Amino acid sequence: MAARYAADTFVIAIGTASHLVQKGSLRDSAHPAVTGNPGAFVTAAPVEGKDVDAKTNGRLKAYPSGTEL
Repeated sequence: MAARYAADTFVIAIGTASHLVQKGSLRDSAHPAVTGNPGAFVTAAPVEGKDVDAKTNGRLKAYPSGTEL
């Protein structure tokens, strides 16, 4: 399994539940959000100031997987 980072924020249905994926959040390559929408993920970690702002970057450092619904 390899690390994947969300290229943008989106919601995906996994089973009967909605799953929020925040831009920059980490998932492994076998996660249902990645297998269900592989084009929405990249292999490079987000860079503060380029990919995400400082506030989002700080939150991702504390909670690498972001917030889920």
